[in-house]
Amino acid sequence: MNSMKFLGIIQARMGSTRLPGKSLATLGNHALLEWVCRRSMKSTLIGKWVVVTSEEESSDSLAEICNSLGIEVRRGSETDVLGRFVNCISEFNPNYVVRVCADNPFVWGPLIDDLLRQVRDGDVYLSNHRPHEFCSVADGFGAEVVSARELFDLANDSTDANIREHVTVSLATRHPARTTEVDEDLNFPYLRFDVDTQQDLDRLNSVIQEKDITFDSEPSAIIKLLLASECQQALEDLFPINRSLAGEENRQTLQYLNRLIPLRPKRIKSGSQVFDWEVPPEWSVHEGWIKDRNGKKLLDFEQNHLHVMSYSTPVDRNVDLDELRQHLHVHGLEDAIPYRTSYYVRDWGFAASQHQLRTIVDDGGPFRVLIRSEFRDGFLDFADLVMPGRSKREILVSTYICHPNLANDSLSGVILSAFLARHLLNKDALKYTYRFAFVPETIGALAYLQELGEGVSDIDCGLQITTVGGPGDFQLKKSWNPAHPINRIARDVLSASGKLFEEIDFDIHGSDERQYSSPAFRINMLTIAKDIYYSYPQYHTSLDDLGLVNGNQITESLMLYIDLINRLESSRTFERTDPRGEPMLDKRNIYRQMGGSLLPNARMSSLDLILWVLFLSDGILTTTDIAQRLNLSTQDVEGTCEELVRHELLREV
Repeated sequence: MNSMKFLGIIQARMGSTRLPGKSLATLGNHALLEWVCRRSMKSTLIGKWVVVTSEEESSDSLAEICNSLGIEVRRGSETDVLGRFVNCISEFNPNYVVRVCADNPFVWGPLIDDLLRQVRDGDVYLSNHRPHEFCSVADGFGAEVVSARELFDLANDSTDANIREHVTVSLATRHPARTTEVDEDLNFPYLRFDVDTQQDLDRLNSVIQEKDITFDSEPSAIIKLLLASECQQALEDLFPINRSLAGEENRQTLQYLNRLIPLRPKRIKSGSQVFDWEVPPEWSVHEGWIKDRNGKKLLDFEQNHLHVMSYSTPVDRNVDLDELRQHLHVHGLEDAIPYRTSYYVRDWGFAASQHQLRTIVDDGGPFRVLIRSEFRDGFLDFADLVMPGRSKREILVSTYICHPNLANDSLSGVILSAFLARHLLNKDALKYTYRFAFVPETIGALAYLQELGEGVSDIDCGLQITTVGGPGDFQLKKSWNPAHPINRIARDVLSASGKLFEEIDFDIHGSDERQYSSPAFRINMLTIAKDIYYSYPQYHTSLDDLGLVNGNQITESLMLYIDLINRLESSRTFERTDPRGEPMLDKRNIYRQMGGSLLPNARMSSLDLILWVLFLSDGILTTTDIAQRLNLSTQDVEGTCEELVRHELLREV
């Protein structure tokens, strides 16, 4: 490319109404404009960069920064930014102008180069940072490319003050947009990295200071760091809530999630029959403690909600040590308070660490015990979100919301599921229909299945998301049918990530996969976990806390699930138009055309491939699965499938 084909123009000003002087605002330890200049200059395809700013005295400091960085400055009217651009074009005579705004601190030179490589002869306007219009790159990383001739024409044609100030605001209507390609690891259109207000600046500053973002940080890394920061905030907000099977705390949790994604609230009355189960009453606890004979609290619900067994009945009386020990639960780890429940058997209980137990035993009693809990007929609350795709075939994503004060078990899965749903909501077009369910474990999953009724038959497979935030390695728990393609796709995702992982066969212990996969439903539910239940010593104890789990670890799992969805969406599956026996190929002239020919790799004849494809195309196996089974390339299989579609023997599903 001619080095002067592209002229890079960074427009900067001090006169922003919402954040005056923002180009000089401090981000990290540097001015916003310095971030933009340094990161833009990493482009290798732009021969010259120029900062265009106003003639106002307030912009002198902007010019000083540019001079220190070796970037030329051109100045003009404060409001006629288009005039500034045209003056630069007249001086430097480029074919195209690359426009970058000085409020996009993480704009990235190599990403600009990717955009420039997509410019074709005759293109007038391309952008890679207008979400939902041209592409889906996160706002604040990209740039716009405009032909120099178009900017001249626009300047001659327009006297509109808004167009002359904002330059490209009218180009989308003047010229049909062409979608530009972007890597999936940048496909986060709902994230904002531009600076428009003081709140935007404060938010990015907190991420930079916490996550050590520099001029050299890749956009994909910055995206993950922002996601990690958001996950961490959700962890801290939701962790203290004392969730159980049914009650106000579950509604609070669902209301919080509804700020992220538009959930459909659902409920079923206490006492309702759900298959072989009955919906329990709502439960809440207001106070709970054990006191010694002097009135000193030895255990206190206010210190840790796990001290009171979930669904404990009320109690207020004196007990001796022997009776107390019948209602006291401990764990093998010294400092761990165990998580215990009594959902369907009325009882009361406390949980203590080993050293707390020793204190109680040494005291000897008598003890005063109080649990001020309440049962009431109410509702079991749950929620879902359905995102329609081109296909009626559904992917179920389920997580459980019922555990209190446990960060990896339950809460990490809830947060990841909400963030994954938000991600899918911002995809332009989905192949599959996605159904997200946020339910109390077991009874909630069964209630949801009962509500779906015959609609369950539309669900092809699913993801049971739980224990995704631990510090250790990953686990892949396969679905009940290990031959289902979802298992191969998940294995490919983990293998491609380079992360260590263990494959675990399906078993009846775990989470709601055993409800969804039971004989009446047989949904293949898969889990990618990070320290899966039972595998880590802090499981179901107070040590499963915010010291064990953090936003970075959940984000690491989130990126795997996003990759899994991307691979699901790009997979191709075909089914027979008439699955009864073998179709007659001769009458379609396929046999004569293909009967004796060999594939280029000569592993089998073209006719054999046709027969195998017809035999294996069941609407479940993907073309990749068929190719692996036949030891062929996916391209060979897909080419044959497309030929059979033309003969109306297959259809894509």
